Amino acid sequence: MKEDFLHFVWKEQLFDSKDLKTEEGHSIKIIEKGLYNHHAGPDFFNCQIMIDNITWAGNIEIHIRSSDWYRHKHQEDPSYDNVILHVVLEHDMNVHRKDRSIIPTITLQNKFYQESLSRYQRFFLSSSMVYPCRPFLENLDKKIIEEMFYVSLKERLESKNKIILEQLKQTNNNWDESFYHLLAKSFGFKVNAVPLQLLAETIPLSIIDRESNELLKVEALLFGVGGLLQTTTDAPYVIKLKREFANQQNKYNLQSLHPAIWKFGKLRPSNFPTIRIAQFAMLLYKQKRIFKRCINASTLESLQSIFSTESSEFWTTHFHFEKSSTINSKSLGIESINNIVINAVIPFCYSYSKQIGNKNLQEKSIQWLYQIKPEKNKYTEIWEQSNFKFSNAGETQALIELNNMYCSKNKCMHCKIGATVMKMQ
Repeated sequence: MKEDFLHFVWKEQLFDSKDLKTEEGHSIKIIEKGLYNHHAGPDFFNCQIMIDNITWAGNIEIHIRSSDWYRHKHQEDPSYDNVILHVVLEHDMNVHRKDRSIIPTITLQNKFYQESLSRYQRFFLSSSMVYPCRPFLENLDKKIIEEMFYVSLKERLESKNKIILEQLKQTNNNWDESFYHLLAKSFGFKVNAVPLQLLAETIPLSIIDRESNELLKVEALLFGVGGLLQTTTDAPYVIKLKREFANQQNKYNLQSLHPAIWKFGKLRPSNFPTIRIAQFAMLLYKQKRIFKRCINASTLESLQSIFSTESSEFWTTHFHFEKSSTINSKSLGIESINNIVINAVIPFCYSYSKQIGNKNLQEKSIQWLYQIKPEKNKYTEIWEQSNFKFSNAGETQALIELNNMYCSKNKCMHCKIGATVMKMQ
């Protein structure tokens, strides 16, 4: 049995509390079970209990065995001095506070409802099922799922906010520069995300802005620093790029990345890094002050239109420098645009809105997610097998966070969906 099951039992009061006594023989009555603490410190705080007609207020700590108190070194932590009750499955020794006073202890062994443990073991300890709650989704109140999805979505945005704030420190709190880095990463999608982010970090946005009066200059910077101009082709376009980059390299003292960092294998040609860099170059050429444009966008459609970009003429007949192909427009599709908006633009706008205290922008960022079509991934496929229909990207983003922070860590008892399934069986 895991400790989180006991947390669940206490939180839902799934045990017989009649004639409850401490291990020392004192009668006890639970007045207020307290609030669950998701952070460091005692498991439940702001609790109230009555021991022998004397009311106590404080915190409650829960363990499998009483001795876990010492194993976890709580006796050395002053945040546990206000624990008024120790709830355990097995009592194997008395536990004392720092002042040597005994902490009242109750044992739940043979007191919690046995069917609760049976359900827990059956549904949440099964290694054969990724989502043990999945068979019950159809019969679950949709409001429960919506509430948990909203919590998970906010947690996902908050976790991304922390990452953005850390990256912001590296640019001396330059929001435009940081957004440029994250945007470049999103243009690399999964396979070339890190190389494209590294490319942006190597070329400051100030240099891009200085050279953005001509598309060829922006392309030369990106392809040159990316190490992709090390080609023997004599196409006029490539010769111009090389000549321009040679001037830029001397002007700005630029160093090129090793071309081996770029991945072409197992990618569709339209996803080749050369195409994504060409599209990114066009975006930087056309859209000046792009971050400001994003936060000022009034609708999702106007936001998406900012990223409606394509590559220059050379790339309509090429996927890489060496070999030509049939004519094919290399414009950024709506799915790719939505991917960039979901993973870069919205998290950044959300983070920025929090820092400047703009609640309207913060709410607008969240609402944009609810207006975008749902994503398709391995997580949504599993849920859809239970006839669950996703309506928007807000739900699919929430599912990713739910999987990463709850499902994959077997934290079913901390999830409102899992806890509800436990109670409905």
